[in-house]
Amino acid sequence: MKSPHSIREGRAVRMPLSVTAEDMDLYLHLSGDDNPVHFSDAAAQSRGLKKRVVYGGLLVSAISRLLGTKLPGPGCVWQSLSINFRRPLHVGEQAEVRAAATYVNSETGVLRLKIEILRGTELIADGQAQAGFPPSEKAAS
Repeated sequence: MKSPHSIREGRAVRMPLSVTAEDMDLYLHLSGDDNPVHFSDAAAQSRGLKKRVVYGGLLVSAISRLLGTKLPGPGCVWQSLSINFRRPLHVGEQAEVRAAATYVNSETGVLRLKIEILRGTELIADGQAQAGFPPSEKAAS
């Protein structure tokens, strides 16, 4: 576990993200979302997209992984997420999930984060998340 002083306003973390065709197939199976823009390049192109688009749910799952493993990390309880999808991410493209703590309350164990998903310098999605962190993680304000 992180030290109690590792969660502070301004703390930022990054995590690489790349979604494979296998990831897409697994998500299709789990979610039942059979929208053709997610599994057919032709269908995606008919909507003006370059090729099939990564499920938004897989982008959200990357945010969940970041919250549960990096910031705040193990023991976090996700409380809210607001996300804006700005551009599509395509299967196999390299991206990065970034989070920065914008608010930390050590008394209540509440952390708010600015979230971004980028492909190079191009913004794919952005938003905010709030999570609770366990007492052993509470930071000094």
